[in-house]
Amino acid sequence: MPADTSSASLDEIDRGVLRRFDVTRKLGKGAYGIVWQATDRKSKQKVALKKSFDAFQNSTDAQRTYREVNICRMLHPHENIIGLLLVLKADNDRDLYMIFDYMDTDLHAAIRAEILEEVHKQYITWQLFRALKYMHSAGLVHRDIKPANLLLDGDCLMKSYDFSTDMWAAGCVLAEMYKGKTCFSGTNTLGQLDQIFLLLGWPSEEAIANLHSPFTRSMLEACGGEPSPEKQAAAWAELASIISNELAVDLLKRLLVVDPCARLSASSALEHEYVAPFHDPPKETSASFIAELKIDDNVKKTTANYREELYATLLPQEKDKAYRDRSTPGKNAPDYRRTSVVA
Repeated sequence: MPADTSSASLDEIDRGVLRRFDVTRKLGKGAYGIVWQATDRKSKQKVALKKSFDAFQNSTDAQRTYREVNICRMLHPHENIIGLLLVLKADNDRDLYMIFDYMDTDLHAAIRAEILEEVHKQYITWQLFRALKYMHSAGLVHRDIKPANLLLDGDCLMKSYDFSTDMWAAGCVLAEMYKGKTCFSGTNTLGQLDQIFLLLGWPSEEAIANLHSPFTRSMLEACGGEPSPEKQAAAWAELASIISNELAVDLLKRLLVVDPCARLSASSALEHEYVAPFHDPPKETSASFIAELKIDDNVKKTTANYREELYATLLPQEKDKAYRDRSTPGKNAPDYRRTSVVA
């Protein structure tokens, strides 16, 4: 992507932020914000600078912002979870700046570029399980695991970004690394379900009960019907011929299971032979806490409640200390010099 450091681009950033960060280029822009590559003028650390527009526009957006900031801070530092290094108020009191680890690319781009060797796929899978074990042990579910949210650096170091469903998604990511395209690419929901059942078979009564959804039976009735065992076997044979790694196929069969109670947990997945070359229990830690937000996430508060509580925890001296601690490699912080890609 060509560098975008035009005056029009820089005009979107508050002067106080520009005094602290040297903005190199715009990485992307969406409906809710912009992300730039930047360098801290003091530490010379490369970072991703995200500006969230109207972060407190309504109670739903304010709750989402409050949740994202606090959960990212709880999970940091973990080598495979993107680090939120600093949060800054915007001058207009509506937007919010978040400074993250900078990563070079994401898994989606790496898959499309067809640059992943077998060992890379195993290493990325191990790191994904490692991140999920840590999050799950803290009582958190990601809910949006996909290649574009798995960031990579030049050493293939992976970080999970954004935050039983996660393990299904992990299986889909593994399959996509081998297929080079989405695992179940139906043109609509029912078409996607037909593809899933063609590979995995029709769900049992126990699986239906374990899905805990009032819509399961009506969705099944709308599908194309139960595939024959022959068609299911042929679907697996086709997938296995693409993957050409028996251990990867075995792992997929334990992750891509319709019954959520029958899927591997992150902890169990780390013990699978497919990731054995990287399996290292001392590095596959659980969180020492259960994530809890000061404002109950099940109770919707006012926009002002979320904004005031967030600002109260982001006093300048606390922010500066946290940033210094987290941006200096040491025994309690990851070495950010290794993280030049994104997840």
